Amino acid sequence: MKFSTDVIVVGAGVAGLFLAQRLGKAGCSVLLLDKTDATRDKVCGEGIMPFGMAALREAGLEPEALPGQDFEGLDYFSRARPTQHGS
Repeated sequence: MKFSTDVIVVGAGVAGLFLAQRLGKAGCSVLLLDKTDATRDKVCGEGIMPFGMAALREAGLEPEALPGQDFEGLDYFSRARPTQHGS
């Protein structure tokens, strides 16, 4: 098979689909490849960080949030030292 494309994205998971969509909107011809032909049944997106929500909105997507489920950040703790993100 012979074809011409600007970008090949391998993997049609959440990240691959998002990248292919963004590249297409930017004017690139995109070939999206995945080893399966079915969608994945997994819980991606149940923990989208604020910067991820901003990226989705920039892409023209507006995810629905459950009332009272908004947050501004997370705190991560390790045995060595606490690391805080968000407010």
